[in-house]
Amino acid sequence: YGILNLTGIDPKFISVADVDIEVDYSNKSEIGSDRIVDAYASKVLYGDNCIVVDTGTATTIDVVHNGKYIGGVIMPGIQTSLYAIFQKASKIPKISLDTPKKVIGKTTEECLRSGIIIGLAKGIEGVIEEIFKEIGHTNFQIIFTGGLSDKIFEIVKFNNKNIDKDLMLKGLKLIAVKKV
Repeated sequence: YGILNLTGIDPKFISVADVDIEVDYSNKSEIGSDRIVDAYASKVLYGDNCIVVDTGTATTIDVVHNGKYIGGVIMPGIQTSLYAIFQKASKIPKISLDTPKKVIGKTTEECLRSGIIIGLAKGIEGVIEEIFKEIGHTNFQIIFTGGLSDKIFEIVKFNNKNIDKDLMLKGLKLIAVKKV
């Protein structure tokens, strides 16, 4: 059974062609639908200079500069990093994903949480600082989205940041409304 059989709705798969944003990317067909929908929604909702940090299986950092999607960064996500550690290290326990209160852990669980969550947040921060250097200015809205964005949002130090866990859904709605 497919979605059409179960719901009576024929699904639409989004590509760059469906989104009203100029794209400067070597192979446009390689851009994940999630990344281009997030970029489009950020442009419409937050302006022409945005950095979207989406924390999912992978953590993606996508850049909209002067209203144009210009590319980004893909790095392992929180769950992916934890899974890799569990698979390779025999004594690593399953842990909660509570945001750590301190960097220095006093238990293996605290150390893992600090390393994964604070480490990822500081990695994101460093990547964004490099984006600022590469582009030559810091006048960007930084939008955090995705299921685990609240775990790292407060740790990342930028002032011009927002959390919008529904950015993808808002982008899909913008695309759907435009097509009607």
